[in-house]
Amino acid sequence: MQDQPASPSQNAPRVLFVIGLWRSGTSLIHALLNRHPQIALMYEAEPMELWPCSPGVFHRKQWPQRLEFFNQTFTRHNLDSSAFAETLPGPTGAMALYREYGRVRGANIIGEKAPSYHTRVPSLGRLFPNAQFLIIWRDPTECCRSAARAARKNRFFAQRGMMQRILFGA
Repeated sequence: MQDQPASPSQNAPRVLFVIGLWRSGTSLIHALLNRHPQIALMYEAEPMELWPCSPGVFHRKQWPQRLEFFNQTFTRHNLDSSAFAETLPGPTGAMALYREYGRVRGANIIGEKAPSYHTRVPSLGRLFPNAQFLIIWRDPTECCRSAARAARKNRFFAQRGMMQRILFGA
């Protein structure tokens, strides 16, 4: 069954994605935007990274557990993963996450900051047709320099191929 684009409604919160390469400034923009009482952007929840997945990779009802294992989404955002067990993965699950996080914070602009989505902008636009995108652009050389500095203390940036990922992403 193909997941359908998220449908808008009159009272629906607005969806915002903050996207850019790693080390481009998305975390700073996220922190600044989230200071506003009407904005609730999740920090790299990345539910769309698990979708679509091949059948047999994990049971569809296990996506919240996989997402928690993948990047501690529920722990990081103080959400109960069991509340999402009946929600389908993909755009439906992502919207459920964003809505719940926004509801807890009393916000009407919801979404997330996710550098890994830089390769998914066209598909996110189709799946979330009413979403707005804030795309951060920073010189790729500067992103690589920043990643090299960060690699001294952060093994994510020290992993093999990170500079190529940044350059190809640009």
